[in-house]
Amino acid sequence: MAVEALIFRDFDRAPRKPIDSDATIRDGEGYPVQLALVDLSETGFLMESDVALSVGESFSIGIPGVAMHGATVRRVDGNRYGCEFLYPLTAEELAIAGRETVIAWPGSDPANGIAADEDLSEAGATFYERYSRPVRIAIYIGGLVLSWAAVFAIARLF
Repeated sequence: MAVEALIFRDFDRAPRKPIDSDATIRDGEGYPVQLALVDLSETGFLMESDVALSVGESFSIGIPGVAMHGATVRRVDGNRYGCEFLYPLTAEELAIAGRETVIAWPGSDPANGIAADEDLSEAGATFYERYSRPVRIAIYIGGLVLSWAAVFAIARLF
């Protein structure tokens, strides 16, 4: 009894987001190199760069609004490189990718990034004012005095 099988390659890939943004990679010596991102998806991106990269080469890329991510070159066509992320982007990272002026506040939702020209108080940012320099010095000295007082008090008990 013969079993017939059809083998095919599944070309399903993550949807591409056209992006016209600069990004930064680190070359072999760790120096930053600017490049142009053409498109982006959760699993990879297409970039144009004058830096010579070979298939299989790994590097880190800084994408505006996201962060540094590891990537590997999968395809080369002249100065265009198809690359795959070592770890896929999240949907939130993909949504904010390419924003040039995203500010990530601790505890904020990065998908609703705050642009640098927006009024931050209207965007829901919480601000804490720093103590003035003399007050900070007084707190520091007071903490030192109290710490040493505790050491001497404990030493008297023994």
